[in-house]
Amino acid sequence: MSLEALRNKINKIDESIIKLLAERQQLSKAIGQLKIEAGINIIDPLREQELSELHRRLGAAHALPNELVENVFNVIILESRNQQQGG
Repeated sequence: MSLEALRNKINKIDESIIKLLAERQQLSKAIGQLKIEAGINIIDPLREQELSELHRRLGAAHALPNELVENVFNVIILESRNQQQGG
């Protein structure tokens, strides 16, 4: 496969990642609204621990370095918090 073809495949994957991130952000906003209406704290350490463990297992199953998975999802979780707080 040519360099251009491989780069095109990466571009398509990146587009999919962006679409999924946008979908996740919309869900985070909806969750934030529900939390606010219910008087629940935005930050849920138990849920964040569950997600961290899930991400670690999924990353390992796909032979991804744990540090990469943690870094990516730390940013995603931080932004989810922002969305839930009305950001």
